[in-house]
Amino acid sequence: SSSAVNLSALREHSQLELCDVLDSVRGKKALVLDPDFSGPLGLVAGVSLLKEHGVEKIYHLPTATAAPLNVESRNIMFMVRPRVEQMKAVARVVKDAQRNGQQCTLVFVPRRTMICERVLEEEGVYEDLTVIEYQLDLIPLEDDVLTLALDHTYRECCLEGDRTSLFYLARALLKLQAVFGAFPLISGVGSQSKAVADMLIRMRRETVADEEPLAPEFAELILIDRECDLVTPLCTPLTYAGLIDLKWGMKNGVVEVDADLLKKKDKDGESGDAAPAAASSSAAKKATVKVALNTSDALFPMIRDINFASIGGLLNSKAKRIDEYYKRREKLNDLSSLQAFVKDLGSYQSEHKSLVMHTSLASTISAHVSQPRFRATL
Repeated sequence: SSSAVNLSALREHSQLELCDVLDSVRGKKALVLDPDFSGPLGLVAGVSLLKEHGVEKIYHLPTATAAPLNVESRNIMFMVRPRVEQMKAVARVVKDAQRNGQQCTLVFVPRRTMICERVLEEEGVYEDLTVIEYQLDLIPLEDDVLTLALDHTYRECCLEGDRTSLFYLARALLKLQAVFGAFPLISGVGSQSKAVADMLIRMRRETVADEEPLAPEFAELILIDRECDLVTPLCTPLTYAGLIDLKWGMKNGVVEVDADLLKKKDKDGESGDAAPAAASSSAAKKATVKVALNTSDALFPMIRDINFASIGGLLNSKAKRIDEYYKRREKLNDLSSLQAFVKDLGSYQSEHKSLVMHTSLASTISAHVSQPRFRATL
C-alpha cells in the first residue's frame, strides 16, 4: 500500500456495521437503494457479501415518473440518504408493499432526521416502517483517499444554510481519531473549516475515553473550504485521470465506456475485454462496460497523475518490458529458470491486460484532445 496509514481498517469496520444492518432483517430480502448511494456502497461491499447476508435482488429507488417496482421478496429493505425527495419515493413503494403484505425496513445513511420522519408521517407510512441507521461516513476511495460521498454538501452549506454535512464530517473525523489517534494540530482556512474544527473539539471533550489514548499516526489535520478556491474545479484537466473524467465521467473510482472500445485486439491477438474489474452493464443502444480505475489496477496508480502528453511514451515502455518478458520463454532451458519465469507470470499478465485497456482509453482521449474545439478551451 502507498498510504502512510492503513485505511483498510475503516472499510472493515464499515463492512461489519453493514452486515449487522442486513442481519437485522432475518431471511431473504430485497434491497432498494438510493441511486446516489449505490456507488459508495460498492466501495464498502461487493454483491457477494450482500448475498451472503440474505439480499436476493437489488433495486434502485424509482423516481416519481418511473414505473412502480415489482418486488417479490417478502422483506424489503430501503437504504437511502436522508433527503425529502427520497422519502416521498420510499412512501410510494411502501404503499404498494402494504397491499402485498410485505414487511419494510428503512435504513437511513448516515442518520435519520426529524424532517424526513415528518414527511413519512405525512405520507402515512411511518408506522409501517422499521427505521434504523447505518452510520457510514468516511469511505476509502483509494489507499490514501477518503470520501464522505455527499454530493450536495456545497449547495446545502453555502446556498441553503444547512450545515448537517459539517456535522457528518466532524463525526467522521472523530471516528478517524478513535482508530488512528487524536490530531496533535488542527489548522484550517475558511468559516466552514472553523465550524468543523469547533464541532470536532467539542465532540472530543464530550467523549469519555476509558482506554489509554492512542499514539497519533497523523501529524496534522488541515481543513480547507471549497469557497477558498472555486476556480480549480472549473479548469480543464490535462492529467490522464482528469481527461478520463472529462471524457466519460468517473464516479466512485468507476468509469463506464463502450464495450467495443475494450474489445480491440492487441498485437498478440488477446482481447482486451478481460480488463480488470470490468463488468457488463446495459445501455440504451450500445453495450457498455464499467471499469474500476483505482489501486487494484496494475498500471493506473502509476499513470493517473501524469500529464497526458507523456502517457504514450510510458505505455510504450511498459509494452516493451512486457514483450521482453514473454520473449524469455524461448530461452528457458532448465527448471530453475522456468520456475523464476512462472513466479512473475501472474503480475505480467495483469499488467498486460491493464496495458491493453489503457492503450484503448488513451487512444480515444488522444483523438478527443486533438480536436480544435478542445484546444480552444485551453
